[in-house]
Amino acid sequence: MENDQITISRRGILGVIPALATTFASVVSSRASSSEPFEDLAIRDDITGVDPRFNFYWNKGEQLYLRDTISYRPSSSHQYMVFSSQSSKPGRLVVFSHGVLSSPLDYKSMMYLWASHGFIVICPVHEDAVISKGGALRTQETGTQFGTWPFEKILDNQDKWAHRSRDCTHVFDLVGELEGILERKILTDRPIIAGHEFGAFIASLLLGATVEADGAETRSYMETRFFASLLFGPPGPGILKLNDESWSKVQKPLYCGLTMTDLDFTQQEAIVKQAAYKLSAPNYKHLFVARHGNQQLYFGSQKGKDENVTAARAGLMGSSVAFLRAYGNYENAAFQDLTTNFFERMTLGAITERRR
Repeated sequence: MENDQITISRRGILGVIPALATTFASVVSSRASSSEPFEDLAIRDDITGVDPRFNFYWNKGEQLYLRDTISYRPSSSHQYMVFSSQSSKPGRLVVFSHGVLSSPLDYKSMMYLWASHGFIVICPVHEDAVISKGGALRTQETGTQFGTWPFEKILDNQDKWAHRSRDCTHVFDLVGELEGILERKILTDRPIIAGHEFGAFIASLLLGATVEADGAETRSYMETRFFASLLFGPPGPGILKLNDESWSKVQKPLYCGLTMTDLDFTQQEAIVKQAAYKLSAPNYKHLFVARHGNQQLYFGSQKGKDENVTAARAGLMGSSVAFLRAYGNYENAAFQDLTTNFFERMTLGAITERRR
């Protein structure tokens, strides 16, 4: 596999977490509308003039009859959103960790897409989610109606990292209960951990990335049961006690998806966020960079008339499915598409891909 990286000179725009604009508190206690998956998947037009497999990856899989999103509370301290099709066939486990101050429902287009390809996606609702305790972390500015979120308190806190990590690994303890709810076997032989932004940081840790600890020591949160990882907008070295050596022992398959203009707490350029890809151990590492659009592409929700943005959105969503099918299901055709610049060609360069 070729050893390469994508050089991006354009500076990422600094900003605030876009998910703060919308909250889903009224949805948490109920299931999502049953029309949502069909609106997201079945009504969306295919892109013309491309290989049919490209539309298959990004638009809709084989299992279009999807369940309503399930809000599952196994205890007072844990809540999960579960995305699955109505199929009775076994489905492989994907655990997804959302970004800071967002929620799994922000990513429902992507989650439904993965479910339509047969995967069972289980998403912790972390305590920093706006629909959980995240809103209470907001600090009101004296004498104004404005407030701020103390990101350093939320993010640079190893207790929070451990708590989020446990949210993800606790899923393995819940498989039996969830199989009963879904009436469907959950395959845990090659489970995949995925995440966006702060969630991508947690997914990196669970795959084997290390962080600085006191003195010359490093600290690991690795969960050996996870087989591979999908990272969207992962933070690079220089924050969260990450350094250039943090990914050196990550030997498992890894997908790194980026946009050129991420708006998030890291304030890092895309070239820095490539670290999870370029500094990890070689083999089975994949990098996809969208040259149009922004972080809304991760949510699968950036729409409009710009054909380049549409192509970039399709490329990120589709390549993530190909990764799941290649490494989760050992599908040779998907692996072939990940190693031949298929998504770069199908998007006419809206997506740039590398592998090593």
